[in-house]
Amino acid sequence: MRKRSSQEMRSHNQALLINLIRERGPVSRADLVRLTSLSPTTVSTIVGRLIRQGLILEESSTARRGGAGRPAIKLRLNPKYGQVIGVDLGVSRIVVALADLQGQLLARVESPTPREAETGKTVSACVTTILMLIEKLPVGRLLGVGMGLPGLVDTASGVSLVSPNLGFRNVPFGELLHRALRVPVFLENVIHVTTLGEKWFGAGVDVDDMICLGVGSGIGAGVVVDGRLYRGPLDSAGEIGHSPIPQICAAEPLIPVGERCACGRTGCLETVSSGPAIARAAARAAASGKSQVLAGRLAEQGSRFSAADVTWAAEAGDPIARQILSEAGTYLGLAVATLVNVFGIGTVVAGGGVFGAGRWIWEPMVRAARAHVFSVAPETLQIRPRALGSDASLVGAVSLALQHLVFEFPEQEVVASCVRSTTDNY
Repeated sequence: MRKRSSQEMRSHNQALLINLIRERGPVSRADLVRLTSLSPTTVSTIVGRLIRQGLILEESSTARRGGAGRPAIKLRLNPKYGQVIGVDLGVSRIVVALADLQGQLLARVESPTPREAETGKTVSACVTTILMLIEKLPVGRLLGVGMGLPGLVDTASGVSLVSPNLGFRNVPFGELLHRALRVPVFLENVIHVTTLGEKWFGAGVDVDDMICLGVGSGIGAGVVVDGRLYRGPLDSAGEIGHSPIPQICAAEPLIPVGERCACGRTGCLETVSSGPAIARAAARAAASGKSQVLAGRLAEQGSRFSAADVTWAAEAGDPIARQILSEAGTYLGLAVATLVNVFGIGTVVAGGGVFGAGRWIWEPMVRAARAHVFSVAPETLQIRPRALGSDASLVGAVSLALQHLVFEFPEQEVVASCVRSTTDNY
């Protein structure tokens, strides 16, 4: 293992203290010494530097040192130090929010994503939406922008290699935004930013290790190890949606295994458990006369027919709709068990549009996961719903900006940066 330089150690220790102040604050210098095992001198030096930079503030506490004497001085983040903007770029809409250092969303605006698959129009729409937000209310010191989006992004060049749903191919999206806004811009896969948001501010705040499963038009997962997002050497850890799934459901399944996936392969998880897969299975059942309820709903909705309509039919008591959701949930449970067995992590946070089906898909998923886990005792496996709901990716985009600009290595000058992501929406 390469030995850290003195500069790296200073940055590491500073980031450690800043994160503790964020998570535990208000805290005293003595608290930081106790929590980190750093020397009092080191803590005082770093704290003094952060106070001079304006990142943290001192405040008097009613508690007194040792029960007597002067009140203890507590440290907390300075809410006026700066703000960040989070951007959730989806296929149908662009949502932009302004947030403080604690990840609190102060205001938001949204606009439709351009239907034309033209890079210039999408970039312009993002910039316009961000400027709408800035004009909507007084913005203090804007530190930078974090963004979650679908698509493969080259780490070294910051180029969007391909994003089929958005029509991107070899587009320097991060640099284009950076030029227009003149602030640092950070890009990440939508499920990775969702994972980051749930870890910092949602269902994962109480654990150091977790898996975050996202199921919508695509399926993916993010992994947190020792409190940090784990991407793997290829930035692709958690790419479960294009893993093959065996046929284990009913003798006459309503969701067949082995269909061709959009990736070109056959039998991927996305072909049996994603929103489009559920809708296709229901449409087939309706066309074959297996469900008059689904047939009627399909006739009403036409091209708008989706997994949400299957949930509607399940709630209305249709057994075919319930079986479809049960099969999809069972395959998701297999995927959860695979992730748990590979990473040895016993806490899973799940969310995304497909989970609007509620118990009809959640309960089969949990049963299948517990039936197939090995590295974790089934009774100790925790599968939790997202705490941030539909805001998960937006809060995650905010978290991404805060991580890079404030809580990671704040001494270093930050430039526009992009990291690899995957191709689906969750």
